[in-house]
Order: sequence, then structure tokens, then C-alpha cells
Amino acid sequence: MTSDSEIRYITHYAERVGERPYLESFAETVLQDADAYYYDTLRHRFVAVKRIYVLGAERDVALAYEIEDNATRMVTIHLIKEGQQQNRTQSGRWVPYEPESKL
Repeated sequence: MTSDSEIRYITHYAERVGERPYLESFAETVLQDADAYYYDTLRHRFVAVKRIYVLGAERDVALAYEIEDNATRMVTIHLIKEGQQQNRTQSGRWVPYEPESKL
């Protein structure tokens, strides 16, 4: 992911946002200013997690994305449950990752 990276939204992402329209405006914010970045060793994708105020409370939002050539492809975005981030890091599924640069 680089500052000149093109952002693309795959069909699955559009379907998920259709089910959760309240998350649509957060994707780029989560990607650019995440509290943590991970590599998902099960799905072989990157994950950005940010705590934001949504649906009347602060919640963690996870954005799964892929990087290919000069494009960042948004895969899905969803709320994650309390403790889910910690469980995935402790199990080794999510490995901390530091992007070369942010958008």
C-alpha cells in the first residue's frame, strides 16, 4: 500500500456494505489511520483495525484488503466483537504488520 496506490472495491465488498451501509464511509479512514495492521495467515489478506464511533458506541471495525501491483483492493468491512482481535493475534492467525506507507 503506497500513497499513490489505486483503491478498488471488489464485488464482495459492495455486497457487504449493502448489508451494513453504516460502515460505507469508514473504509478509507480505517485503512489510512488504523490502530493496528495485521496479516491474516488463514485468509492470506491484510487487515486494518480501528476503533470508531458507530451505531451509538465505540466499536472495533476490521477492514480486510489485498495489495496487488499498485492497487489496494478492499475485500470486506465489518464490526468485530470484543476480544476477537486479541484472540486472533494470540492464536497466530493475525500477525502484526507495518505497511511501508499509508494512503
